[in-house]
Amino acid sequence: MLVQIFACFLLFVSYVHCAAEVNIPQTKTTHTVPRIDFYPQELKAVVEDEKRHVSFGIHWENSNDTTLIDSIDDFHGDFHVFVLSEDTKILEIVNFSYPNCIRSRDEPKNFSFTVKGIFLGFTKVKVNLIPAVKGCATKSKDRVPPKLLESTKDFDLVVSVIRPPSVLVNIVTGAMAALVAFNYINMGVQLDLHCIAKVLKKPIGPSIGFVCQFLFMPLVSSYFFHLSI
Repeated sequence: MLVQIFACFLLFVSYVHCAAEVNIPQTKTTHTVPRIDFYPQELKAVVEDEKRHVSFGIHWENSNDTTLIDSIDDFHGDFHVFVLSEDTKILEIVNFSYPNCIRSRDEPKNFSFTVKGIFLGFTKVKVNLIPAVKGCATKSKDRVPPKLLESTKDFDLVVSVIRPPSVLVNIVTGAMAALVAFNYINMGVQLDLHCIAKVLKKPIGPSIGFVCQFLFMPLVSSYFFHLSI
């Protein structure tokens, strides 16, 4: 009898202990992490040899997500700021107004830089935040990071560069549109009503074409697509 009472007591104690562990709220460590907002958020249709002005602000926010940066502890101090073009053959950074080093947890700062379209294509402008090991006391005028550390935080701005419109392109586009319109008009005036009525009485050909295009062809395409997966 005493053994059963003791066993029940142990079960009750273990149950209370487990319930207490479940109900205890687990506090998450809050970290201050950097955030960069671009204006505009995307650079679309930058013409070759055209210069565009971009503004960006560095802000600080509290977060429990440790995946925002690779090493949050490295950003509790000062850090260097680098603005780079992912492909300098498409886009170049021609001017900037931001410091090389910024102290952590300062008031929100707004900076800017100017880009220039070089060649047709898509690329990105990367703003890299690299921890300043020696702090902002050691000044450096180097704007290119010698080595991207594992704790680097990157912020990307998508950019598209287009070619400037030319008179020749406009002429070719207008000529092609006129030829297509003329072709449709020519086909329309050559229609024979008797031939159309004959086809409508026995629409075998149009039915075969409709089934092949809207039923057979999608099924075959889907079949080959699943084979390639």
